[in-house]
Formats: sequence, C-alpha cells, structure tokens
Amino acid sequence: MKTKLLLIFIITKKKNLMAYYKKSKELQTKALLIRKEINERQNTMYSLVDLAFTLMAGEYKFDTASVLLQDALVLAKETESNDYEAFCYQSIGM
Repeated sequence: MKTKLLLIFIITKKKNLMAYYKKSKELQTKALLIRKEINERQNTMYSLVDLAFTLMAGEYKFDTASVLLQDALVLAKETESNDYEAFCYQSIGM
C-alpha cells in the first residue's frame, strides 16, 4: 500500500512539474519574441539560454536547445559577454 501511494505521489508531482515547465516555456518564448522585436541583443541572449534549459530539463529537447545555445553564443560574442560565452561553450559541450 505504501509503495502504491508513493508511486501516485511521484506521478502527481511529475505532472505538476511538467505543467510548470510548459508555462515556463510559454512565457520564455513570449519574452524572447518581444526582446527580438525590440532588438535587445543582450536580453535576447539571456532568453535564449533560459529557454534552452527549460527545453532540456522539461522536454528533453537537446537538439533544439543546442541550436538556441549556439544562437546565444553568437550574441555573447557580439555583446562581449565573456561569462555567457564561456557558459554557452560549456553547455554546448565545446
């Protein structure tokens, strides 16, 4: 009985967590579009990184996240954000 309750608890927690990732992805995508529209390059870079990690952790979309991180890397170089450049290299695995 305890095992069954524990399993139900874990499944419920995972469903709740997935709902949070879904909402996070939705809001981060909106923020990214706005930042691109008004040409905020550094904040676009931050949004790309945040969205990439949400996709990796919430949906296991590593290929899509890698593309976003590569885009963020380009912006990190353009804006001379050395810490984010290093972070992107590390996250991409270079």
